[in-house]
Amino acid sequence: MGDLLDMVGCDPRIQSAREAIFSGSEEDIRATSFHLSGLTTIGPKLDAIRAQKLDILKTLLEMDRTITEDLVAAACEQKDRECVRMLLDFGWPIDKRIYHAASLLWYATDDKDFMSWLISMGADINVRCQLGQPVLARAIVCGDIDVVHLLFENQAEVKHGDLLHCAAEREHHDEGAGIAKALVQRGVGVNTFRYDNPVAMPLRAMHRLPTPLHVACRKQNLPVAQVLVQNGADAYMQMREAGNSCPPSALEIARTKGNRELINLLLGNT
Repeated sequence: MGDLLDMVGCDPRIQSAREAIFSGSEEDIRATSFHLSGLTTIGPKLDAIRAQKLDILKTLLEMDRTITEDLVAAACEQKDRECVRMLLDFGWPIDKRIYHAASLLWYATDDKDFMSWLISMGADINVRCQLGQPVLARAIVCGDIDVVHLLFENQAEVKHGDLLHCAAEREHHDEGAGIAKALVQRGVGVNTFRYDNPVAMPLRAMHRLPTPLHVACRKQNLPVAQVLVQNGADAYMQMREAGNSCPPSALEIARTKGNRELINLLLGNT
């Protein structure tokens, strides 16, 4: 999409429209944009979003209702609620995927207030990306911990998205351990393989798929590993590839890392 926008952006008519956004009146906008349609309108609309000129964006959308992922992503990255609201009002489905993301909620995992607002607007917290990952998965890996709690409070599904794997990947290990405890309490299995769902498996079956404990050992995430082991994670369980078991086990990973605390944990609870 970006290359195509670059090409259409070279059109002098589009350049005139974009210049009018920063220096002209609504009359100038209409005069320079009336001949634009479809993707040729995206550049000027992006400029209006980035300049936070809501009135101009509305004028452009009234003239042509074409909306792309680029527009929605730009508005969400700025956490511009009124701009997002306008794009929704002009026809963007709130739960539609944006690039690789499950929906625009992925752009709110670092901002509890923005996430809460999107949920209040009707966004479904359980929609998933092409690999079956919900927004909770992204929030657990790299989002604000308050967003994780918000999604739990809103009854986010926990049986999809390899969430224990995500907890093991969280940089703040103690937060990851707290999340792992909450997931186990909600019935998430500790010996599941990553991408073991009907959506992702056809795309990832030929990869080596780890359990959460494999990930915790690779990341040397002792707090999460402790939660997993305490709840029955198998240190000798191997990965899966093409439906077959394959090395290494979590214990072998810990030994390769030379992490004595992890090794002792796994040996003492197996």
